[in-house]
Amino acid sequence: MLDNFSGHTIAYVPTHIELIYFEPNLTPYVQPLDAGIIRCMKAHYQKSFCIRAVDMDEAGVPDIYSEQHNHCNVLIF
Repeated sequence: MLDNFSGHTIAYVPTHIELIYFEPNLTPYVQPLDAGIIRCMKAHYQKSFCIRAVDMDEAGVPDIYSEQHNHCNVLIF
């Protein structure tokens, strides 16, 4: 059983193994740990993004949301 991640696609058809692919957007129901990890990662990114936006505003950057300034370094632990 595989989710619909594109890296799970193989070029050949196995003869003694049956591959069953989950429907799109089913991963959070069959792999709840993944949903928790993704939620946690999004929360860390949003926090870092907000802190960076405030820092840039305090530094006097005129357009803190321009694409040039939207690069946010997130620490992954």
